[in-house]
Amino acid sequence: MPLFAKSVFVTCRTKSTRLPNKALLELPNGMKVIEYILGRAKLVGRDYPVILCITLDESDDLLASIAQKEGVFCFRGSTEDKLDRWLKAAQKFNVEHFATFDADDLFCSPDLIRSYLESSHASRFDLTRSSSVVPGIFTYGIKVSALKKVCESKKSLKTEMMWEFFERDPELNIGELENVPENFCRANLRFTLDYKEDFDFFLEIFRNLGCKVELSLDHILRFLENSPEVGRINLQRQMDYLSNQARIIEEERKS
Repeated sequence: MPLFAKSVFVTCRTKSTRLPNKALLELPNGMKVIEYILGRAKLVGRDYPVILCITLDESDDLLASIAQKEGVFCFRGSTEDKLDRWLKAAQKFNVEHFATFDADDLFCSPDLIRSYLESSHASRFDLTRSSSVVPGIFTYGIKVSALKKVCESKKSLKTEMMWEFFERDPELNIGELENVPENFCRANLRFTLDYKEDFDFFLEIFRNLGCKVELSLDHILRFLENSPEVGRINLQRQMDYLSNQARIIEEERKS
């Protein structure tokens, strides 16, 4: 088994509830959302292999086929327990640090992920986040030794809101990604796919700027500065998204 050391984990499943089969929705150029995501994840660089982390549910069989077609590694694990799925994937591929690239974050920045993997953050912090960026530009960087500790201590299988489990452990070192361009830190935009309005937002971007996976964030942000009405298509959904997260966290704490 190869030693990857540092990798990019694309997390996906087809059984989404708010927007069914969102990973398989088709973009204007004929690509499926997950194909676009994998293409963008590969831009992080050849030194950082992409591993698609999906579930054992047969509904994800198509995702496994897409991973093979796109030339990325695939790991199948727990349907409900995201943390366990990540840990088993890391153990299989001997990964020591990884950056998450959620399959609903079409404009996640390959540059920020590469910056995390190339910097000292991977060894300094157990969990690296970037709290001030537009939602969907950067998710998390994770040290696998810390992930193992979290998995050994957690009492729930409901780990969709995975950062909660890291934050509950006072011994873990949680830090912010450094050297993030100020232009990426905005509170009036949302770059993640959970609702129909989110998909409408992405479609409008692609219709105006094209569907190339290399589409830069600077280009997108300049377009939105000149067309603020596009950014308003899905912005109201951010409150719904945060409320849903809070509900899931509360349910997990009671379980």
